[in-house]
Amino acid sequence: MWIELIKLIALLLAFTMLLTFVFRAVGKNNPRSSLLQGILFGFIAIVGMSMPVHFSTGVIIDPRSVLVSVAGLFGGPLTAIPAGILAGGYRLWLGGSGAIAGMLVVLLSTVSGLTAYYLRKANYLPVTVVNLFIFGLFSHFIALFGLFALPNEIMWAVIKNLSIPFFIIYPPMTIFLGYLINFIERKHDIEEQLVSSTAQLKGLFDASPDLMWLKDINGVYLMCNHQFAKFFGAPESEIRGQTDYDYVDETLANLFRAMDKKVIASGCQSKNEEWVNFATDGKDVLLETIKTPIYGSDGQIIGVLGVAHDITQRAQNEARLRQSAIVFESTTEGVIITDKASDILDVNQSFSEITGYLKEEVVGKNTRILSSGKHDDDFYRQMWNTVQNTGRWRGEVWNKRKDNTIYPEWLTISEVKNKKGEVIHYVAVFSDITSIKESQERLDHLAFHDALTGLPNRVSFNSKLEAALKHANRRNSKLAILFIDLDNFKNINDSFGHHAGDNLLKYIATGLKSITRKEDTVARIGGDEFIILFEDIDNTDHIIGAIEKIMTIISSKFEIEGHSIQVSASVGVSLFPMDGDNPVNLIRNADAAMYRAKEEGRNTFQFYTRDLTKKAFERVIMENELRNAIEKNEFLLFYQPQFNLSSQHIAGLESLVRWNHSTLGIVPPNKFITLAEESGLINQIGEWVINEACRQGKEWMDKGLEFGRIAVNISSVQINKNELVDIVSSALIESGLPPSRLELEVTEGAIMKKTDSAIAQLEQLRKMGIMLSVDDFGTGYSSLSYLKKLPISKLKIDMSFVQNIPDDNDDKAIVNAIISMGRSLGLTVIAEGIENKTQEAYLKDSKCNEGQGYLYSKPICAEEIERIL
Repeated sequence: MWIELIKLIALLLAFTMLLTFVFRAVGKNNPRSSLLQGILFGFIAIVGMSMPVHFSTGVIIDPRSVLVSVAGLFGGPLTAIPAGILAGGYRLWLGGSGAIAGMLVVLLSTVSGLTAYYLRKANYLPVTVVNLFIFGLFSHFIALFGLFALPNEIMWAVIKNLSIPFFIIYPPMTIFLGYLINFIERKHDIEEQLVSSTAQLKGLFDASPDLMWLKDINGVYLMCNHQFAKFFGAPESEIRGQTDYDYVDETLANLFRAMDKKVIASGCQSKNEEWVNFATDGKDVLLETIKTPIYGSDGQIIGVLGVAHDITQRAQNEARLRQSAIVFESTTEGVIITDKASDILDVNQSFSEITGYLKEEVVGKNTRILSSGKHDDDFYRQMWNTVQNTGRWRGEVWNKRKDNTIYPEWLTISEVKNKKGEVIHYVAVFSDITSIKESQERLDHLAFHDALTGLPNRVSFNSKLEAALKHANRRNSKLAILFIDLDNFKNINDSFGHHAGDNLLKYIATGLKSITRKEDTVARIGGDEFIILFEDIDNTDHIIGAIEKIMTIISSKFEIEGHSIQVSASVGVSLFPMDGDNPVNLIRNADAAMYRAKEEGRNTFQFYTRDLTKKAFERVIMENELRNAIEKNEFLLFYQPQFNLSSQHIAGLESLVRWNHSTLGIVPPNKFITLAEESGLINQIGEWVINEACRQGKEWMDKGLEFGRIAVNISSVQINKNELVDIVSSALIESGLPPSRLELEVTEGAIMKKTDSAIAQLEQLRKMGIMLSVDDFGTGYSSLSYLKKLPISKLKIDMSFVQNIPDDNDDKAIVNAIISMGRSLGLTVIAEGIENKTQEAYLKDSKCNEGQGYLYSKPICAEEIERIL
């Protein structure tokens, strides 16, 4: 019997081997596999029944109950039913007295197995030794009920003799077979998972754009992906089992092996870069290789996983970025990178050199910090519209440095967009064009100016003359052209050289600029020819005064290179509109007048109109006579009494200068004062008048004569020279006249030309105790705001308002207004030009304080004043 048991065990082991084959051939969890397993279980049961243990005739003992129940437990209906049909059918075919009982045993075992199957699926019956033993006992206990189908004469004998062996042998066999099948299933599941995992890993390998491979610790390739296969130029199937030495040169293979050993030795990941050549296309690429140790279940390193990423493009991009960074920092042009709100993100070194700002001072700031303020909002609006419409703007901009200096730059602004076409940055590139602008200005200057003297040239002068003519036509004003030619200038060049001649021309140019007004134009139009444009002239006297200054400048002695050089000039004058109404005619006529001056003997001037030349010479003669009059002491003072209108007593004397000419006799001031002011002689005459008036006043005081105050008229020229205080102070000290006895009369126009300076001088004089009065009040710039500022004590009503009262209502209104204004400001009011009693009565009734005029006395000499006093 034990031999039969050993045969059964061998049969079960053979069964498990066949079951393993089925799993590998057709799988495990599918209908086809379940059917094949059922047939296999049934076939083994048939084989077992072919080698039974014979108990009695027609009754056999075999492991079919174990096989069929286990088939149900592990295979379910599709396995148990075919196995039961085959086993039960074969038992019926064998026949004998135990055939029906044997078939029932198969049926009951099948039911027991299926019951256990569904309990196992519901996780109520996990596969363990205990559960398999209980299952074996239960299934064979149920199977015993099949023996009741035996004939009565043998049933109890069979049950009695088989029960104990039934429960001793078959449950352990159930455990044995169940464990074998469970082991085979688990092994198959693990193999399937391994195959699946391997397939997934291979799929990941092949899907990766990087090179991937797996080696064992000896450097033998276990697997690789398609990209790696391209590198070696061989299919993966050939690479597996090979080493690096089989595909690359020894030097590179040694490098690969050394890196592998380093990873295995350290147990740490390594990273490095290397240039390699792909065998498939010969392309050189830069690979970033990461190698990682692979550990087995025992914690030991079993291999190396390698991943190599192609960083050729990245390296090229980085190289380009480095090149761009070098260009960014080394370019001589300033570069600004901003966000789309124009806030600065980065600048280069040239930006700092041009603007003076350090990078950290501007990053995060808006580009408005560079704005100079020279451009209006419309300029920037148009600039940004162009950027938005075309992606770029280029042009000239004036910006501001850190030190607030303004400079010109040539600026290009460009948009930077992302892949979506959205603006993310702006890049501004600019260069400082100050030197270019200066060069352009120098070129422009040379185009319109004389290179030697820096004066405007003929082109520039003609342009200015055209503009002046338009201005003169609009304002109905006059202008003059002076054509100046140096006499015998060629002799200077021949005698002292052209360098000396050039220096002389520069000296003369400087001199001519110094004596002309800002609005006048001095130009050099030829070798020794100058031309001057005078605008807004009132009369020819102004021109004659200018000519005299010009002749004086040119005839001065110039020290050049150790030589004393003196020249003269011939000057021609044309006037607009009398001598021409366009530049050509005016310049031509001035030139003609100059040649006439040459014909007259040089060192003189001529007007284009002969009558004007005659008048000009008369004025020159008069000026020379006036200059001689100062030296000959031909001036004298007349005095006109001023009366208090209420008391009719003398309140003061106005001193009036007269010129006692040797041939013309007494010349009144209206004949020479204007000439004296224009020629500058008024300062000497005015100083003489102040000194003489103070001397005469002190003399009368010493004689005991009461004259009130002695008044002296002051010219605007004297005030502008800023020497008036010193002159008056000196005269008072020298004469001994008390300051309270002196009154100075100034006109409104004289004060208003240099208001601050004039007021300061008058304030000093007032503090000295001198009375100050405004002469000819009402004819100039009268206003309360100015009167409040002036340190004056008296207003003099101009005679032009007095002569027609009381008949002229306008004059009456003006006189009354002046008197009222004076009284409200606490000022004494005096009227000049009173010629009759009616005028006197009206002024007296109007509360005018004082008066003077022919009604009382004309201006008379000092001797006659003494008789009145």
